[in-house]
Amino acid sequence: MEKNDLKFFVIGLGSMGKRRVRNLISLGHHDIIGYDIRNDRMKEARKKYGIKTVKSHSLGFSQNPDLVIISTWPNKHLIYAKESAKRKIPFFTEVNTEPSHIKQIIELIQKHKVLGISSMTMKFHPSVKIIKKTLDSKKLGKVYFVNYHSGENLEDWHPWEKLSDYYVGDIKTGGGRDQAVFELEWIVWLFGKPLEIMAKTKKLSNITAKIFDFYQMTLTLKNSIIINVLVDVIQRPPNRILRIICEHGLIEWNWIQGLVRIFDSRTKTWKEFGHGEGYTGFNVEEMYQSEIFEVIKSIKKNTNLVHSFKEELFSSKLTILAENSSKNSKIIKI
Repeated sequence: MEKNDLKFFVIGLGSMGKRRVRNLISLGHHDIIGYDIRNDRMKEARKKYGIKTVKSHSLGFSQNPDLVIISTWPNKHLIYAKESAKRKIPFFTEVNTEPSHIKQIIELIQKHKVLGISSMTMKFHPSVKIIKKTLDSKKLGKVYFVNYHSGENLEDWHPWEKLSDYYVGDIKTGGGRDQAVFELEWIVWLFGKPLEIMAKTKKLSNITAKIFDFYQMTLTLKNSIIINVLVDVIQRPPNRILRIICEHGLIEWNWIQGLVRIFDSRTKTWKEFGHGEGYTGFNVEEMYQSEIFEVIKSIKKNTNLVHSFKEELFSSKLTILAENSSKNSKIIKI
């Protein structure tokens, strides 16, 4: 299949759905069908991107797309994944937060022998790639402990609409949890699965959302590696800051500075790798585009090159365990 021969069906034309449409167009794909439960979003997508839209998801599926991209609220992914699987059409979803839904998606993939791919966008960030390569080389020896903080104010996500008008406003539809899963997925990918978790989850701010806006998680891995992960949806300005303390040095990453710094304690030297300061030097859109590029490569090869639902199931369970650890004030073995 040549790339321009592919047909795509994007379900959900909110901010993420529109981003996926932009990704496809940037990669040279123009045979795109869109669907959203809101007519105004479909009208906007037609006008802005020149894509076709359909009045129901059933009409979109009837066009026999090569890939379905599901960019709806997290609690609605299962509905469209089920339809895709039954029709044996490969599908890709944004981050899922509900373990029972992910289990059902895994069962559908196995039953219908269809390719299903879940998102792990951070895997495609240039800094994360450098960090992964450094860790895999083992040049800095054993990892002792890790501190990671991701913070971004929820009210800045969609300033044009109320929090109560979309999924982030309620934990039942994925609010708060989606950020915890989003971050845990690539942390687990880098360092491995933890053996136990101790956490504190709370609502600290006056943000009008029925969620936990603070997840402080301490993960213990084999070989006694300790990872502290703090995810909040309060902080302004947004940033991600990572420090990895190793036997022979350390790795630092500051998203806003656009800089990875690696110190080798044996040579007492620093190496620096930059991707451009803040959101100007590095276009965030690039990592989403890289992810979609790999999704398309996956359907051509009929193998998942991005992220599996089994991996996502672990991260979503870990988030629930964090909430349970906080509620019961205890360490939970995994």
